[in-house]
Amino acid sequence: MPDPKWMLDIRERRYKATKRAIVAKNGKDFTAASLISEVKRHVWSHERWDISKQVIVGALKRLKREGFVEIVGLESVKKRNKRYPTSIYRAVDKGLEEE
Repeated sequence: MPDPKWMLDIRERRYKATKRAIVAKNGKDFTAASLISEVKRHVWSHERWDISKQVIVGALKRLKREGFVEIVGLESVKKRNKRYPTSIYRAVDKGLEEE
């Protein structure tokens, strides 16, 4: 059974907010955790409580699939991320500003 329309709308708003947050970074490298506060500024007030690192990672995966961001490195900080390293992203210059 496919997702309901309201769920797809929320996903699309989160995707667009993540995209705007990346454009605001002006070409600097970023991680999903570093985007949380910026993405929260771009979504509706009642949806700010649902923004988490996992939500942003989902949007970043879609942006990577579409070719708007690329993974430039991995970061492993002792005591913070023991199991898996954190991906460091960078915006690709080709298309974020035109939308």
